[in-house]
Amino acid sequence: QNEKLISMVQEVLDEWKGISPSNFTLEKLGGCSNQIYKVFLKKEVETTARRQVLLRIKKEDGTVDMKKEKIVFDILSNLGISPKKLGEKDNYRVEEYIDGRTLTVFEVR
Repeated sequence: QNEKLISMVQEVLDEWKGISPSNFTLEKLGGCSNQIYKVFLKKEVETTARRQVLLRIKKEDGTVDMKKEKIVFDILSNLGISPKKLGEKDNYRVEEYIDGRTLTVFEVR
């Protein structure tokens, strides 16, 4: 499973192509309408490539209109007010990883 997820990232992120899957670690972050993973290079790997990304695997469960979500994300990413989109395929997207936490309902209000 982990190798498949890493290969998905490597498929759209050129700077990680050729790096052995054993040099990566995955952390499942959850998600309501997506499966979300933090994928990062192990500390001992020497490279100038970025160290971590977010892998967002889309779930077509009807809770979110994925076409609209893609349009909104692309606009926000291009404006620089959301994580950068690093690459995508039909069923997943690789994004810049920004360290932080999920806001609570009360904080969003």
